[in-house]
Amino acid sequence: MNDYRLWLVLLFLLLPLHLTGAASPFFPNNSPSTEEPYEVFLSFNYKNLFNNVVIAYYDEGDYYLPVSQIFSLLKIKHAVSSSPPAVSGSFLDANNTFYLDFETLTISLKEKGEFSIEQVDLILGETDYYLESSIFNEVFGLNFTVDFNNLVLHLESENELPVYSQYLRKERRQKTNRYSITREYYDLKFYRERKIVAGGFLDYSLTTHISEDDLLYAYSTNIGGEILGGDVQGSINGNFSKENSNFLTNNLRWRYVDQNNPYFSQIFAGQSSTEGLYSRAITGIRITNDPIVPRFIFDEVEIQGAVEPGSEVELYFNDALYDFQNVNQDGKYRFIAPLTFGTSRLRLQIYDPAGSMRQQLKNIQIPYRFLPPGKTIYNASLGRLDSPILGALSDNYLAQGEVGYGINNWLTQKLGAEYITDTELRRSTLLYSSTSLRISQGYLVNLDIAPAAFYRFSTSSILPSSASWDIDYSYYTASEHIYNNLDLDQELNASFYLPVQLFKNDVNLRFTTNSISRGDYYRNRYNIDLNSRINRFNVRFNYSDTKIKTFSLSPSNAAELSSSLSYFVPKTSPLPKALHGFLFRGEIAFNPSSNELTGVRSLIAKDFLADGRIQVSYAKNLISDYTFFNVGLSFDLDRVRSSSSAIHSARGSGFKQNFLGSVGFDPHNSKFILSNRRQVNQAGAAVKLFVDNNNNERFDEEDTVIKDNAIRIGRSGKSRFTSDGTIYISQLQAYHQVNLEINKGALRNPLIVPQFEQFSFIAPPNQYKRIEIPFYTSGVISGNVKRIYNGKQKGIAGLRMYLVPQTDSVTSTELETKQIPTFSDGSFYAYEIRPGKYYLFPDPNQLDFLNMISKPDSMDIEIEALAQGDFVEGLNFKLEDRTLQNQPALNQNIETKDIGAPGNEKQRKDNSGTTLSIGYNISVDSLQTTECNYHLQYGGYDTPGQALAIIQTDSNNVYYNNQSKQYFSWENSFSTLGNTAHHIRNNGLNTASVVEQCNTFTPASPSEEDLANEAYFLQYGAFKNQSDANTLKRQLNNLHGIRTHVTADPENNFYKVRSAPFPSREEANNQKEEILSSTSLAEDGIFLTKGSITSGIQSFNPSYQLQLGLFESTRKATLYAIRLDEVFNLRSRVVIDQNQQVLLYIEQDFSRWEEAASVQKAISGDESFQPPIIHTTIK
Repeated sequence: MNDYRLWLVLLFLLLPLHLTGAASPFFPNNSPSTEEPYEVFLSFNYKNLFNNVVIAYYDEGDYYLPVSQIFSLLKIKHAVSSSPPAVSGSFLDANNTFYLDFETLTISLKEKGEFSIEQVDLILGETDYYLESSIFNEVFGLNFTVDFNNLVLHLESENELPVYSQYLRKERRQKTNRYSITREYYDLKFYRERKIVAGGFLDYSLTTHISEDDLLYAYSTNIGGEILGGDVQGSINGNFSKENSNFLTNNLRWRYVDQNNPYFSQIFAGQSSTEGLYSRAITGIRITNDPIVPRFIFDEVEIQGAVEPGSEVELYFNDALYDFQNVNQDGKYRFIAPLTFGTSRLRLQIYDPAGSMRQQLKNIQIPYRFLPPGKTIYNASLGRLDSPILGALSDNYLAQGEVGYGINNWLTQKLGAEYITDTELRRSTLLYSSTSLRISQGYLVNLDIAPAAFYRFSTSSILPSSASWDIDYSYYTASEHIYNNLDLDQELNASFYLPVQLFKNDVNLRFTTNSISRGDYYRNRYNIDLNSRINRFNVRFNYSDTKIKTFSLSPSNAAELSSSLSYFVPKTSPLPKALHGFLFRGEIAFNPSSNELTGVRSLIAKDFLADGRIQVSYAKNLISDYTFFNVGLSFDLDRVRSSSSAIHSARGSGFKQNFLGSVGFDPHNSKFILSNRRQVNQAGAAVKLFVDNNNNERFDEEDTVIKDNAIRIGRSGKSRFTSDGTIYISQLQAYHQVNLEINKGALRNPLIVPQFEQFSFIAPPNQYKRIEIPFYTSGVISGNVKRIYNGKQKGIAGLRMYLVPQTDSVTSTELETKQIPTFSDGSFYAYEIRPGKYYLFPDPNQLDFLNMISKPDSMDIEIEALAQGDFVEGLNFKLEDRTLQNQPALNQNIETKDIGAPGNEKQRKDNSGTTLSIGYNISVDSLQTTECNYHLQYGGYDTPGQALAIIQTDSNNVYYNNQSKQYFSWENSFSTLGNTAHHIRNNGLNTASVVEQCNTFTPASPSEEDLANEAYFLQYGAFKNQSDANTLKRQLNNLHGIRTHVTADPENNFYKVRSAPFPSREEANNQKEEILSSTSLAEDGIFLTKGSITSGIQSFNPSYQLQLGLFESTRKATLYAIRLDEVFNLRSRVVIDQNQQVLLYIEQDFSRWEEAASVQKAISGDESFQPPIIHTTIK
């Protein structure tokens, strides 16, 4: 920072000390002392939720605090009146209203009654009312104390104040977002860059084995890099001793990945594996469109039911709260939950009005072999088998391909073919199919059919209790076949798992079996395992046996019964400290056939130092009298793993030493990076944080390295900070998108800010991605506010100036609204401001209190990203009497009292004094089209008859939503968007929504099932032109009071005017007779007809937005948008309709009604916001 700028900041920091005491507040009548109270600047930080300066007054040991500012900081809803002088609002609850009457010196709080205050308890300031601090405690339980030495204001309260409640709600929402089923990524700033040659990872394992007879050295390496834009890897293994040596290469392959290509995702050349019924290692080529990033979301599932009205229903997804509903009078609940690959564990918790709770559990399995509905994948391979077929006289070559398709969310079908040369199938191709089926959500069935080789059936399930089974049965149709190496007739594999409770302890029981048959030969192997944890003891029992030809319960010679006991000594154990951290394990084996012990084993292990572990094990076979003893010592160091062991057995003694690790090369820093984890086929990043001294956004010699480890990784990974300031991140999955964010708390210099705080990048394979993040010094702003009175200018103290980031212009995880107080001479300043564009304006509530307007009403300012920091000065405002301007006060009932916003034109003074005119940065859309129709949409119904039954005007129609599978009734009598919103608000139709239709519908019948629902209609006419049908519909309603609807018949393209459906012919005839007797209509003008209820109902695919409200001006809409973003992290846009009415919308579009309704419910739960209206747009 330049010297003069540094001195300027110091001057600003010292300025309040010189100006303290210069204000001129006054008591309503008599001053408590002969001297005027002193103005004191107190730092106020409540629960680390904010850090603001409060301008208080000090007089003879008493502190007077500004009522409106305190209430604004604590989010206590209130309104300020200057005539009469008063503050009103509600405290903690909307019904607990308060009124501070400074004219009669009384305070009333509904739940506590009325209080009287003395004249000496009140100071009437220029911009606020000031109460003696003990009054806040007496009335509201706000116990304020002042640390005079440090000029700090403290607050204690037994109540959960609104500012803290808002914080907790925001934390819960953020926690829900962090758990979000879908993977959300920050803005992608660093893309995948393909290179001719790049990268370089080397995994290694080096072993020395010393025995009494020989000295053996073994090595195993795996090499990875990038060549011609694809990742390449391969392994080199070998060993040598005095007797011989070996050298072997393996897994040499090149892979090209293109995640955005619609035709393929991966191409392999070299050694790889096929994807058929059997995975076979080949050397050749393979191509697939299967994504390299595993699929996560499979589909959705609807969960609905009926409970007692007034109940609360919570839906948990994998033990985390996903959604909840308050059940209304119909007693029904409905959730749409995602299905992920693997096991989705869904739990409903239902709380009835009496307070009791019950649970419903459901597990839904989606194996990775399932494909999402409508998704097609293929695999094709061609090459030479790495392991020749047994008995083959020459190399075997293979061609294999398969195609899979997700038919729906419970059925996936695959078809494939495989050809292998030099076998008995030399001139034929093995055709096969694989069908995957999910029955009733929890039961999986898979059927593999290869008529020339085998039939295989498998099934599995996981029950809500976590009990499970897995059964696999194969029937072979060919013997001595490459798909039947053991020449079997049948094979069965089964596994059963059952968790139970025994004496309040969890016991796990598992049974596994393998049975094969070939002619008269039969063999069965089975295993029973039981384990439990009792206090800190792990107990296990295991029984295994093998039966040949026949099955019996009597043990065979191969039977074994074993038991083991493990115990870990914690640091809190009462045992001697020398035993803390030890693991003890013992095991014995018994042969029930011979009734004798067959073996014993024991182990003792303990961690020591930071990375070491010592382990001693002993085993003895009591049948062969074979003894084994081992002492092992391992170190898991940061750059290498070391494992040493000394072995003694009947075969002799020996020593073994192994070093395992990885080496990566960073070409940007010409540095080798050592790691104790394998890195080949993975990815890494080399992050450099620096102060961009020359403002060119890239690191060079003129820049200053930030040597702080200030990076957080958004997924699993390992980071290391090096002495040159580079942060190396490893263990990332190649080709995956990775989130990174700046950890501001780890920066030693709080004045520097990054170019972007959150971002993502594509992790390149087998290399470190170079990421450079420029930082800049935060900015400083300064100005003053002068009050014009009787032609003279005077600085005004205690006025709150708001600095609000413009949407999408400041790189931050959340909006950072600053509240800046003016000093006694009207000056103000603020520092540590992030680069970006801001609005600057005085507090509108204080302007109302003063009955003044600001010129300009707001300014647009921009803090540029400069290494030395940007100073914006000369931000001067003038306040003028509103009565002289013929301008009414702002609406004091506006919900955003503590936040301001700009007007249509904003002024900014730059350093040269030039006045700039800058338009809005918040998105403002003006509707130009006059072709759209706006409807009022009533609730959804399960049948069209229910929707038709609510028709109340001459313009209702019924429509079918293809997504929600429901019917809606529309009232289409509105010409503008604003008129529709007005109608909903004025008539209290909180469950209704707005529909915007800017295109023409094609009549369609929604479902075959509903077509079977026939009813009787009274038909008054049929027309080729829809307008003629609508004319008759209006005439029937206006002249005779008959409410009808128009339906389009898709078979003959006639528009028919009908009355609501009748369930029987008798009811329809009764209605016809009533109409004929009460109107002048002729009998031949009314026809009784029978048909489908859904005939002519129009179907549509909508998208949904949330309309936040209707506002008097774009300024008030922007105010509302800023606070909505602060509380709910939702960005908004202003829409001006055809009549210049101002509306506010959330920018996000929703594809499902439930998503929009969920956000609507969250916003409606905050009383300081208007309940949003769902806006449906027809595509």
